[in-house]
Amino acid sequence: HLDIPRKTTDLVSFIPWISPVLIGTYFMHKSLFNIKITNNIISNKLAYLGRHSLAIYLIHQPIMYGAMLAISKL
Repeated sequence: HLDIPRKTTDLVSFIPWISPVLIGTYFMHKSLFNIKITNNIISNKLAYLGRHSLAIYLIHQPIMYGAMLAISKL
């Protein structure tokens, strides 16, 4: 008999977390921060990760669950 949890741990309320997104969008739209990033290896790697964050998230999920399954079977 498997108990189904009544509340998930990955579901978060939308309301408190939309404000940082909107504030950041406003600041960048109004150009309140003139951030100049130099082009080096670290910034290039971080930019790559940012551009492909959805793919990284979707790929790491089955790998993580597979590893957890393998560990639990040991």
